[in-house]
Amino acid sequence: MAWQATWTEVAWNDLEEARDYMAKDSSQYAAAGFRKSQDYNVCDKIGLSKIVKLHRIVETLLFCKKAKIMLKKLLIVSVFSLLLFAGGAYAQTDTLPDPGMLPDSPFYFLKSWAEDVGTLFTFGDVAKCERLVNLAEKRLGEAKALLEKGKPEVAEKALARYQEQLNS
Repeated sequence: MAWQATWTEVAWNDLEEARDYMAKDSSQYAAAGFRKSQDYNVCDKIGLSKIVKLHRIVETLLFCKKAKIMLKKLLIVSVFSLLLFAGGAYAQTDTLPDPGMLPDSPFYFLKSWAEDVGTLFTFGDVAKCERLVNLAEKRLGEAKALLEKGKPEVAEKALARYQEQLNS
């Protein structure tokens, strides 16, 4: 019941038959004076076309095995990369932005003025909301830096501006 065999089994069986044929008739093959590089060109002349067909089938099977191995390797690398780099985004959300110039600086009014002008020229509800949230985060960073410096009165003013920007 050869019709129930898979095509890979048939190919491997035919390949074994072709190897036996080559081994049996190797003297005739060598006597004809053909080199290995020429056997595909003259195989029809000496009745070896079956070997060429089988050779193509075997190359296809080997390529499929290599492709499966490469896909497995790619999948493993992808999963490993995902697990390795997935935690980085969560850790970045907990940090406050650098406050830059603090409210205890004599030139802080310039920073405040520039932020207000930037907000004035921010168009669109979503963009304006994002800008105010970013500015509010800066106020929190300023308050934290001022508390670390030991200036709680100025930190309270920064927190008041924080509340003001969140309520805007």
